[in-house]
Parts: sequence; C-alpha cells; structure tokens
Amino acid sequence: MSQTAYLVLRDAAEVLQWDYAAMMIAAQLYTSALKDEAEIAPGIPLGNFKPLTKWLNKNVHSLGSSLSVDKMVEQATGSPLGAEAFITHLKTRYLA
Repeated sequence: MSQTAYLVLRDAAEVLQWDYAAMMIAAQLYTSALKDEAEIAPGIPLGNFKPLTKWLNKNVHSLGSSLSVDKMVEQATGSPLGAEAFITHLKTRYLA
C-alpha cells in the first residue's frame, strides 16, 4: 500500500471514530433530555423542537467551551460518556 493510500485510510478511520463518538454523545444527551422533560417526546413527531432546544440550551449550549466534551456530557446527563444509550438506540431502531 502506498503512503498516500495509508494516510487516506488512517484519516478515514479517525473520522469514523469521531462520528461514533458524536453519535454516542447525541444518544446520551437525548436520553437524558427525554428523562428530564416530558414534553420533548410528544413534540418531536409534531415538529415541536422547542422543549428539546430549551433543554439543550440550558444543559449544553449555555456551557460554551468552558468544559471539555467529557465533562459537559457528564454534567448534562449525570454520568460519564458510555455506550449504553447508543446501544439502546440501535436496538430500538433496527432490531425492534
């Protein structure tokens, strides 16, 4: 394999790792938001994202870059980043 091909593959693998991390973060934040705010789940199918946006503004956006991503997730959700919420999402979406 050429050096260029190796670098492209390495960079692609790195991007995929960040994609999976972002999906795990999103799943954990969404799960926590649903637990905190009862209005979120019924509003989404109706196109009402205001309760979710309000939760995100309060628990994520208001922090800006004052915390690392890991600390922000832990503060917003009450637990460190883990795979549980993402695995539950995948099982519900694709295996239910």
